[in-house]
Amino acid sequence: MKKLAIIFLLVAIVIPAISFAQSGDTVDRAGDPNPDVPTSYIRSSEIRNIQTIVGEKTPDFIKKPIIASITWLENFRLTGAERSEGQFYHFVFANVYVFYGIFIVIVLLVLRTIWRIIF
Repeated sequence: MKKLAIIFLLVAIVIPAISFAQSGDTVDRAGDPNPDVPTSYIRSSEIRNIQTIVGEKTPDFIKKPIIASITWLENFRLTGAERSEGQFYHFVFANVYVFYGIFIVIVLLVLRTIWRIIF
C-alpha cells in the first residue's frame, strides 16, 4: 500500500510538471548562445511576489532565512542552467517546474529518512 501511495505521489508531481513545462511562457535571455531559441526561466518578479507574501505576515526572524534560502536556491538553479548549457541535464536546471519538482521529492525523501531514524 505504501509503494502504491509513493507511485501515485510521484505521478501526481510529474504529470503537472510536464504540462506546465510544455505550456510555460518563455523569456529570451541576453547572452544566450542561440537567442532565437527561447528558454524557460523564472522571472525576478515572481521572486519578489514570494518575498512580499512572506514579508507581509511573518516576523523578521522567520522571514529572513526563508527569503535567503529562496534566493540562494534560485541563484543555484540559474547558475546550474548557465553551466550546463549544451549538456543533457540542462533541461532540469532550465525548467523551473522540473527542478523544483525534483527538489521537493528529494526533500521529502530526506525528511522521511530522518523520521524513520528518529521514530
